[in-house]
Amino acid sequence: MSLNLPIIPYKVSTGAEYDLTWNTVVNTNEGGISGRKAFQQWPARQFHLTVGPGEVSEFRKIFLACMGRVSPVGVRDWSDYQFTDQVLSLGGGGTSTAIYQLQETFTPATGSLSFVQPILLPDQTEVALTLKVNGSPYGGSFSVLDYGYVELLTPPASGDVVTASGEKLVPCCFMTDDMTIKVLKDGLLEIQDVQLREIFKEELIDLTGVADPLA
Repeated sequence: MSLNLPIIPYKVSTGAEYDLTWNTVVNTNEGGISGRKAFQQWPARQFHLTVGPGEVSEFRKIFLACMGRVSPVGVRDWSDYQFTDQVLSLGGGGTSTAIYQLQETFTPATGSLSFVQPILLPDQTEVALTLKVNGSPYGGSFSVLDYGYVELLTPPASGDVVTASGEKLVPCCFMTDDMTIKVLKDGLLEIQDVQLREIFKEELIDLTGVADPLA
């Protein structure tokens, strides 16, 4: 893969918080009926992190290498970083290969609504990505491409359901160009309330210069 982002250390999970934010415009007419329009196809996550002494050195290096808000990083959403048997969507391919988009579907126990979100940064640092076809382990070889595409070298038959299990990261950028490092005592450092915000695929492409494999 060409996409190779710095990854925020996993050990900054202690006390981490995140906001899940849609961008909705609400216009109310004279009859009191509100028209509602979503300006985003997906919600943006905003992370609030406290960096402990053991991770300050690496965090400083990442912040400097990214030139603050300029370059993106990968962040683990500690409230939701694993996915199991998620149905993938066929993105392309030909007679010899098939390319699928990793994605996750969120369906409430009640009502008829559901939400599908692409997985742009599969994370195989600790757990390998696994695929199934119609519930059975996929026996062929596959490659993980940029932006969460997987290319199956032995294409499934038409109508087969391909699912994936694994772990994921969220593409983000720092929200400020400032970082305050607190000295707890000589040699013991801490960084409080580091904020990062999720970016979507189009911005990730623009910042990295790495093209969409299916473009």
